[in-house]
Amino acid sequence: MTISKEQAKPLLEDLIFTGEKSRDWVQDVWALSPTLAESAASLVDMLDLVMAMMSEAQIEELLRQLYRDNPDAIEDSKLRDDWHQWFEN
Repeated sequence: MTISKEQAKPLLEDLIFTGEKSRDWVQDVWALSPTLAESAASLVDMLDLVMAMMSEAQIEELLRQLYRDNPDAIEDSKLRDDWHQWFEN
């Protein structure tokens, strides 16, 4: 079964933004530095664009590779159980 974009986004956000939703992360960066927050917001926008442009199969393959290549980050992830449910085989 292929993971949907809606199911994949929280996994990517959790890995990239270390347990926070992307927009919350931008707000945290904004509180520290408005200049850096512009770059942070651009990163989030790019993630959304990439997600929109990729097929679900491509996103699943990306997530599988991230799962294989980043075991420590996955184990530290708040969504560790979800990662294992989808990609442990």
